[in-house]
Amino acid sequence: MFRTILFSSVLAGLIAGLAVAAIQHFVTVPLILEAETYETSGDTAFRFAPPDGATITDAAPIPVHGEAGHAAAAWSPTDGLERTFYSALTMVLMTIGFAMALLGLMIAAGVPITVRAATLWAIGGFAAVSLAPALGLPPELPGSSAADVTARQIWWACTVLATAGALYLLAYRPPSIWWAAAGVLLVAPHVVGAPRPESYASRVPAEIAGHFSAAVLVIAAVTWVLTGALAGWFHGRFAGGGNR
Repeated sequence: MFRTILFSSVLAGLIAGLAVAAIQHFVTVPLILEAETYETSGDTAFRFAPPDGATITDAAPIPVHGEAGHAAAAWSPTDGLERTFYSALTMVLMTIGFAMALLGLMIAAGVPITVRAATLWAIGGFAAVSLAPALGLPPELPGSSAADVTARQIWWACTVLATAGALYLLAYRPPSIWWAAAGVLLVAPHVVGAPRPESYASRVPAEIAGHFSAAVLVIAAVTWVLTGALAGWFHGRFAGGGNR
């Protein structure tokens, strides 16, 4: 069984990862490169922290922390072939992980693995891992202000677990107190609220940031659905149970 899951996940992740990497290359990568030109430009960016009782237009501009040159820039791949290679490799490894987690959870839950079932679970995975957290922490371009990374990671993980648990209760438990619990799990992270920065600042125009956020969510949906469908199909082939 493990070999079936492994082979199915690797093949599904390889195909889906390369396909999504190609989409990213033409959709999100140009937006990131354009945002990086704003981030590294010599123009001064400001954040606005209005005092109590004042409007945003009354606030004094404050230089964004850490933008007066970077003493030791972190390594990053060069633009072109090297960057494309590492982006594609990262996406392939990520989709292989998605496929393994998806198939493993389906087996643990006792759900027969078919193309239809794996695709539905993949849609749930997108809702839990990408869509629900984006309500509080939308995808951000370089140069955007953000809250403490640890606080954001904790909120993201709690949101993923709560949303996944709620979807499981809605799908596999009859209408009862379980559905009420699912409703609580769905809304609780957003009632608590995601961590917010003390002030907002970005060199990048809002139009580019909005385009990027929307594109990332659409690509995430494509990634999950394609990975789930392929993982279900390959699992059926290797397990000899056919596909539905």
